[in-house]
Amino acid sequence: MQTPLFILAAFVSLFSHALAACAVSLPQFELLFSGPLIIGPTDIVNGSYGSRLNVALLSGNLSDPSGKLAAKLVPNTNVENGIVAADGIYFPNGRLTYQWEVDGKFAFIEAHGVGEVFVAHMDYMHLETDSETWSFLNSRFLFANVTWASKTSNSPTVDVFGLV
Repeated sequence: MQTPLFILAAFVSLFSHALAACAVSLPQFELLFSGPLIIGPTDIVNGSYGSRLNVALLSGNLSDPSGKLAAKLVPNTNVENGIVAADGIYFPNGRLTYQWEVDGKFAFIEAHGVGEVFVAHMDYMHLETDSETWSFLNSRFLFANVTWASKTSNSPTVDVFGLV
């Protein structure tokens, strides 16, 4: 015959194992780069999903967390042409080329995200480079937080994070 104490102990043991099995560790990210982008004139093309926002990315740079310049945006190679849905949600879609300061090699970045036009958006980033110094980023999960100081600013700040 099982005592109430035994049943309680068994229940507590099962419950604690169930909680442990459901425990999820949150991902940890580190700041890799930060810097400004300078955007050019914008134009909008109305379409069936909402509006297509076209923006030229004119210049910018990325610095490491210590403030040391890591890369410069390559002029005339960059574009942002995200969709502004009918409900106002912005789905950015950008392609950027940076040149690394350390070795002159290039990095191609493709970014896709969600947010609000000229306010803030979060983007998943895929980076490709043949730089020996930065090639470890080719297989790293990256995302960017892009923020504007005001809706009339032409210079958002880009903070790039990597999964630890």
